[in-house]
Amino acid sequence: MSRRRGKVCKQRKLNIRTLTLEYKRSKRKVINEYNYMDVTLDFGEELGYRGIPVDSSMFVNIIENSLKLLFGEVGASIVFDVVKYREKNRRAILRFYERDLVKLWSSLTMCSEVGGKVCAFRVNKVSQSMADESLRYFQ
Repeated sequence: MSRRRGKVCKQRKLNIRTLTLEYKRSKRKVINEYNYMDVTLDFGEELGYRGIPVDSSMFVNIIENSLKLLFGEVGASIVFDVVKYREKNRRAILRFYERDLVKLWSSLTMCSEVGGKVCAFRVNKVSQSMADESLRYFQ
């Protein structure tokens, strides 16, 4: 009997080890803290309206002003980066923290005028990684 108990205990130890290893493996997750947004600043050229030239620094300034207008100084402190920008069609990829998605998107939606011209931001795609197919447009 003592031998049998010894074998059972060894088997239980092995089982416990494999269970803890499996638990640790399933617990690990890759957390991506950033989201990416593909946006276009549209002045309605297809409808006959004339737009204004917008460089990357002006593009960032427009977004910061719309954040400040909607959320005040707290909104202006939202951290975002322009990863890629195309000046010819005013299209950009923005990188920002996942927690700021709603604030950034709503401020872009509320932006309606730049330099006295009527405009609108078009959100083309929101993704959690740059490896997304539609975000490869810029590469």
